[in-house]
Amino acid sequence: MKRIILGILLIAGNSIIAQNLSTQQLLNLQKKGFVGVEEYLSEKDWSLLEIEKAKDGNLGTVIYAYNKSSINDKAESFLYHYYSDTRSRINIQVHKKEKYNEYLKSIKTLGYKLVANKMEDDRIEKVYQNTTTTVIISIKARDNYGTTESIYSYFVLSNDDYDYNFKDDY
Repeated sequence: MKRIILGILLIAGNSIIAQNLSTQQLLNLQKKGFVGVEEYLSEKDWSLLEIEKAKDGNLGTVIYAYNKSSINDKAESFLYHYYSDTRSRINIQVHKKEKYNEYLKSIKTLGYKLVANKMEDDRIEKVYQNTTTTVIISIKARDNYGTTESIYSYFVLSNDDYDYNFKDDY
């Protein structure tokens, strides 16, 4: 009986530790450097997929996956951390509509306001801001072997970074 209880506690403990990110956790990651992001995601059981060091004025990129398949690189979520000495951007890609809705509701609850939007041939983009942070939400539909799937992305960056590098696109 003790072994059964111990087994249940270990399984429950692992599922509590391994988790997708809340909106606040995602927003806080944008303020961290690449070491802080890596350590935080490692604690949450995210898998490191790829690293490209910052060089020649280009941002570095570190890619992580949540709930990654052991057979291939499919995952529940992907997180891209773009970084330099002066900038940090976070882009999370989720595939579950429930997670998209959770993030969108939280962004609005936290006081972010819709400031811009546009429609492209393959996606809808919405820009939400508060006093310091911009979140660009992108919804894209793609064909996946005869089945249409939606991909939801949340791109988090500072307002200054948005104003300087992205505002003219909207």
